Parts: sequence; C-alpha cells; structure tokens
Amino acid sequence: MRVLLLNTPYLDAYGPIKTAAGRYFPLGLGYIAAVLRQAGHEVTLLDPEALGLGYEKVAPLVKRDDPALVGISSATPNFSGAVRLAKMVKEQIRRPVIVGGVHASALPLEILATVPEIDFVAFGEGEFTMLELVQCLENARGVEGIQGLAYRDSAGRPTANRPRPVLANLDLLPRPARDLADLSMYRPHAHNFRHPRSATMLTSRGCPARCRFCASHVVHGRAFRAHSPEYVLNEIKELYYGYGVRHLLIQDDTFTVDKKRANEICDRIIAEGVKISWFCF
Repeated sequence: MRVLLLNTPYLDAYGPIKTAAGRYFPLGLGYIAAVLRQAGHEVTLLDPEALGLGYEKVAPLVKRDDPALVGISSATPNFSGAVRLAKMVKEQIRRPVIVGGVHASALPLEILATVPEIDFVAFGEGEFTMLELVQCLENARGVEGIQGLAYRDSAGRPTANRPRPVLANLDLLPRPARDLADLSMYRPHAHNFRHPRSATMLTSRGCPARCRFCASHVVHGRAFRAHSPEYVLNEIKELYYGYGVRHLLIQDDTFTVDKKRANEICDRIIAEGVKISWFCF
C-alpha cells in the first residue's frame, strides 16, 4: 500500500522569535516509515516547512502522490495546521486520514468528534498501530481489534480500542527512515547549534518521573525502555559515516537514568573513534 506521511508545520507557534527556532527531522514519522517499509509498503515522507512550502503548495504534491492512506503528526500548538492538512487531503484525494502525536494521544475522541476530515487517531506509540491499520485497509478488514486506535463506529460515534502496550524491546524497531528526507534541511534551535551537520536521535523511551508539567507519559508511558548500547552505536555510526553528522542532539526524556548504560555508550563511541559531539535536550 502507498502511504503518505505529513509533518505539520510548527514554526508559527514561536511567534516573533521563530527566526531563532530550529527544524528537526520528525523522528516519530521516521520510525513509522521504517516499520511500514520493512513490511513491504511504499512510503513518502513530506515535511512542507523544511522544504519551504506553504499549505497551498502541498496540495498538488498530495494529489500527485495519490496515497491510499495519509498520516499526519502534530503537537498541540500546531494541531490547527494538522486539521488544515486533513481538510486539504480530503479536498484533493478523499483518502483516509489518521493523525498521531502527543495531542492525538491526549484527546483522541475529542478530535474525532470535532474534525470530520480525520478518520482515525493513533494514541500512544504509533508504529505498529499504523502497520496494523494499513494491513486492515489493504485487506478490507475491520479495525475493531487494532490496539491504540480510535475511529468512528458504524453509527458514526467516536470510539477507542484498548490502548496498545508500550514496546518492551526497542531494538525490534528499525532505525528511522532518514533517507526519506534531505537532512541538510534541518537545523537546531539557535541555542542548541553546535555544528551545521547535526541530527536528533532517541536512545530510549518512557520516564518514571511524575512531573506535573510534562506530557511525555501520554505517548511513551512511565516505564523506562532503552535501546541497547550496540543499537545506539550502530545508529550513531550510520549518522556519522552515512550522513556526515558531527553533532547529536539526544531527545530522550531520561538518557542518564541508567548510568551504566550511558557510560557504556560513551565508552563505545570513544573506542570506535567516532569523533562526534552530543548533548541531551
């Protein structure tokens, strides 16, 4: 099945300081794309903001790609942009639309009740929810058994299936499909800038803390799960040798919660002679 993944523009959320804001490769969509491709599906990843495209320029690209399913990722500050993209998809090709991300995970039923252009909502970790949805649509099967999916029932009422358990072994995930985008389009925020060839990565998911201001647990839960040091090192080497990256921005919520693992990753970077700088943000 042909799937189009859209990253909703975000810079306008920064208002007058957006000139200092960065653009980061959408890792969430990258993981979903990698899982879908691994299963044999055809995936396009379109990041309009990174490409310098306004909403009006996205429409012909969507029509030309003509996917069977469109996935849109957004957070709360740019959710109105996700709605705008969903409406544009329906105007151009009238294909099913699924949204995911933090906002979708927090309010799946509310989204379905208020945005008719959105057909499905993935809440929680979305890689295998998305894969199962693609398989069901491809084979004309019902979606009632897909964990982590919200949709409208036969009467048009928003309904949600059971939550999907978080993935215990993160090493089962293929590395994000960064090859679907030009990494030179992305740059860190001004205060995070260390090198023009920078990239983001995730080495773990989940945070055991219960900070009231943080919504991380809405998607990734509270159980800390980590890629093995070997997986992390292989991804770093891919970025270093394959993409020329010289600075890493690690997006983990709690990279140092397992100090032994953090030390082993650092020791292995040094032992491999990979001359790359990094910090967590």
